[in-house]
Amino acid sequence: MGTIDVLVNNAGYGYRAAIEESEAHEIDLLFRTNVFGPVKLMNLCLPKMREMKDGIIINVSSIGAVRAAVGNGFYSASKAALELVSDAVGKEAEHLGIRVMTVEPGAFRTSFYDSLHGSEKAIGDYTKSVGAMRLANMVNNHDQKGNPDKAGKLIVELISSGKFPKRLPLGSDAVRIIRDELESRLAEVDEWETYSIRTDY
Repeated sequence: MGTIDVLVNNAGYGYRAAIEESEAHEIDLLFRTNVFGPVKLMNLCLPKMREMKDGIIINVSSIGAVRAAVGNGFYSASKAALELVSDAVGKEAEHLGIRVMTVEPGAFRTSFYDSLHGSEKAIGDYTKSVGAMRLANMVNNHDQKGNPDKAGKLIVELISSGKFPKRLPLGSDAVRIIRDELESRLAEVDEWETYSIRTDY
């Protein structure tokens, strides 16, 4: 396998707050970091990849993109946006030899949990649902199951093989959570299908 240009977008951080508690400047920074930064880097690399008719883009998302957790809604929204942008770029550029993979990690033993941002505003009515997720109540014991070294080696292995999925869950927790969420969504589609199709002409 020859030399291939590979772009890995791994920058990002989390923000803990209920939606109503979230601060506009924090939401703006979150989306600039988690979505618009990776988009800018992709757009800087795509011209050369198009010229070479080859290239790989890897965008690191999160299980949060698949299932939003309470007190984590805007982080989940930013990662979901990154996933759909990744899907679009993959479809638009596949015929040019450019491949895109979205990585969906579960909990990994990195500095992610030490770099969380949180709202300075706490609304008492949300304590029951969001309280445990607020930054003041977060404790990082550095005992997450995911091994970042193994994750990096796996990604390199898949790239080197030339065969990899469009979405790659990382960690047994990611596989379980994503499977449960997708099965729940399919069950809901089935349950309400007779109502949904009533809107057809």
